[in-house]
Amino acid sequence: MDNVTKRKSQIDNIRFFLIFLVVFGHFLELFPGFSSFYKVIYSFHMPAFFFISGMFARFDRKKIIKHLLIPYFIFQTSYIIFDHQSLTYVTPFWLMWFLLVLFFYYSFLPLLPAKNLKNGVCVFCGSIVVALLIGYDKEVGNYLSLSRFFVFAPFFIAGYYRSCFKNKKFFRLNLSSPFSSMRAFCILFLLGLFVILADRFLVNYLPSFEILWGAQNYNVCHCLFWWRFFLQILAISSIGLLFFIFPKKRILWITRLGRNTMSIYLLHGFILLLIKRWDLFHYSPYINLSLAFLYSILIILLFGNSIVGKFFHKAF
Repeated sequence: MDNVTKRKSQIDNIRFFLIFLVVFGHFLELFPGFSSFYKVIYSFHMPAFFFISGMFARFDRKKIIKHLLIPYFIFQTSYIIFDHQSLTYVTPFWLMWFLLVLFFYYSFLPLLPAKNLKNGVCVFCGSIVVALLIGYDKEVGNYLSLSRFFVFAPFFIAGYYRSCFKNKKFFRLNLSSPFSSMRAFCILFLLGLFVILADRFLVNYLPSFEILWGAQNYNVCHCLFWWRFFLQILAISSIGLLFFIFPKKRILWITRLGRNTMSIYLLHGFILLLIKRWDLFHYSPYINLSLAFLYSILIILLFGNSIVGKFFHKAF
């Protein structure tokens, strides 16, 4: 297996894990009792998706319209009709914000310097500062998902520059020598230790869920700017940990399902709305949790299989 194939297999394995967390995290919103799981999941799963999206981002006007803008209008319309709400395209319905924000990121790619590492570092650092400052603006919110556009931009930009400058010595890690292997182990250990301790702090002291969504200002979230900075560091560390621990080889159906995350993302919301409407989570907390896990797997198998995946790849 060549390096490119290994890299794609690892990405697909990570995508499977992340899309499971997306679906499972949405189920956790339907019943009480597991806020700690919810906080940990939302601290990194969407930043990781944006990082991976940035890694494969290329500016192609036709593909951007076909893969992002057209699905946004189709599914925005479908979800609003399905949930009996007023039709609008400037305020994304629930999970549609991801497509709209990705559309903006891809559209602005020509503005990002892609040949000079120093300029790239400046853009990345600038995006972090803007993400922190935007929380003070009370006018920026769900309209066009502008708040999320700025909050998640550092992760997309980081992934984009990771791809642009992947051959730079800074990004290469040769594990063939004992020194490099030891360095990799130390990095893995420190990352893991930090993520565990940071998640523990997050679970115990985070004042509001809203700061995890990136959609509201600090007043609404009852948080100060340092919480967002802390979450940025935690998310970047968690993303690094994912790339260390997930294997680069194909893992049977996991790798295959990881290739079809968009179809799972766009379709699973309909099932969630039905389950919420029918109030299926009325059991004890751990039975509800078990059902959420089971439903998540079933949804991924239903909407991530090769038949649905091929249809989506052809249609969008």
